[in-house]
Amino acid sequence: MQVVRCEDVEPWVSAGLHRTGGLEFRDLLCGAEGAEDNFWMTLVQADGNFFSPRHRHNFDQLRFCLEGKMSVGPDLDLKAGQIGFFPEGMHYGPQQDTMPNKSMVLQFGGMSRCGFVSRRQLFAAQEELRREGTFEQGVYKRTTGEGRKNQDGFEAVYEKVFGHSFTYPKPRYADAVIMAIDNFEWVPNGTRGAAHKLLGVFTEREIRLDMSRLDAGVSLEMPGRPGQSLFFVVKGSGTSGGHAYRQYSAIEAVSDEAIGLTADEPTEVLRVTLPPLH
Repeated sequence: MQVVRCEDVEPWVSAGLHRTGGLEFRDLLCGAEGAEDNFWMTLVQADGNFFSPRHRHNFDQLRFCLEGKMSVGPDLDLKAGQIGFFPEGMHYGPQQDTMPNKSMVLQFGGMSRCGFVSRRQLFAAQEELRREGTFEQGVYKRTTGEGRKNQDGFEAVYEKVFGHSFTYPKPRYADAVIMAIDNFEWVPNGTRGAAHKLLGVFTEREIRLDMSRLDAGVSLEMPGRPGQSLFFVVKGSGTSGGHAYRQYSAIEAVSDEAIGLTADEPTEVLRVTLPPLH
């Protein structure tokens, strides 16, 4: 296991991406580059000017809005305290933020086995593509060389990284799944001073989202599960495996690895389990 505290990672980094608007990132956890089940967990700080055209992914994505609200589509925002699941192949957008916001974003390779572009690969591909065109309003516009003249920015990046045309998986869901986590009831889990709530299980891969709550001074042993478990500390402080955690810390547990939490302050933790690709 590893515990990564927000304050111990690289400060907010601004990056010119294939989308438009001021975004800053603070990376927490990353998977193995090149693996079909590669993943990326990061904190994202937006200045309220983010724009993206209507698009879709060939990977799965979770967004947890922590502050403000973020645009998902016309007349639809993800508000603070809500988690959105954006499955591969599903269209959403266009997005146009109207206020600053902060979120935790988790992106990971899905059942289509298209893989997931690492941050290093993404930035390198963007630099190469800029030699032959520009990114404008989320669209890559080629001005020289061979290839499509106008293309979704991420499609262009993916094709540059993997060297083959972009294929979207068939959508499993008609729309994003928005979860208002405060409206789910806490259920006692057998440990005094602790409780649990299940938020959802998604796709045939059985991606599982649930939360645990600990009162101050309570210790909780969380059994391992098949596949990676990624934890995000929504609030509180304490220790796990001898390492201190605080708000917005992240914890990674490998397949079947149990972890323990001891809360110094009332703690709430989101757990995302990514079972192996079948």
